[in-house]
Amino acid sequence: MKRRAIIVSISVILGLACISLLVYLVPRVSNTRFSFTFRDAVSKSWVWDATVTLQGKEIRSFYQSNKGPREYTFTGLHPGKATLHISAPYYVTVDLPIRLHIGSNSLKDPIEMVGYEIPGLTRFTMFESPSPTGLSIEIRPVNTEGHAVVDHPALNLWIGVLVSAETKDGRLVQNSVADGAARGEGLYRGRIAWTWDPSPAQNFRYHATLPYSVLSSHTTPYLVIDYLVIVPDPRKITDAEVNTMMQGAPDFTAAKQLTAYLEAKKGQDRFQYFFSTSWNVAGPGASS
Repeated sequence: MKRRAIIVSISVILGLACISLLVYLVPRVSNTRFSFTFRDAVSKSWVWDATVTLQGKEIRSFYQSNKGPREYTFTGLHPGKATLHISAPYYVTVDLPIRLHIGSNSLKDPIEMVGYEIPGLTRFTMFESPSPTGLSIEIRPVNTEGHAVVDHPALNLWIGVLVSAETKDGRLVQNSVADGAARGEGLYRGRIAWTWDPSPAQNFRYHATLPYSVLSSHTTPYLVIDYLVIVPDPRKITDAEVNTMMQGAPDFTAAKQLTAYLEAKKGQDRFQYFFSTSWNVAGPGASS
């Protein structure tokens, strides 16, 4: 009986020790947390419709904030090796190995999500709004159904323009005309920069500015603007390669040669290219 009592006592002690160990560990396991941010690699803004998973837990993110990416946190995690999985339509999926320690864990830098496609893109439509100093340009991607593409990754567009005086019958156009207009003197050719608008209420993300000060004539009433937009697939071509390619491209005025050049460089769909022309664009000399 004495031996049995000793065995029972040892079992009780071991049981209490296990309970104590669980009491010690469980709060620490449940308090293990991981905080992180992620953003579009080009715009440095939100990533639309993202799904993030870690240890069987999931976070869904649509718009985040027009002030920049927000921080997300997983809680109730288990310490040890894990993989953070982030996916979103038309972005390269991220699988990031991490090691979780008991307590708080975080990433110092945002995770950069690389977008590779504007879905269904068939053309761009440009809308120019004049101001006393230049043109504000909305750059609108349009899909196969003729609808604007609103939520999409920010791709690093290369946008070139040829700005010409608008003429009719050899004279500068003084008022907007319906037909018979032609390109006159070339006033500017070159690349224009764009900005990205992350506001949730904004229907079009890409915007550019063309100052009248870059034009060789500051009195032309109406302009014709020819656009060339290069949409790269960053999985297949780098920004540096696009810039080098366009430095060697034929001039806008040689349309057939330029198209042949782009076709030869495109390869296995390394990029898309689109031409667009706007007529009757108010120039610096247009009457208000």
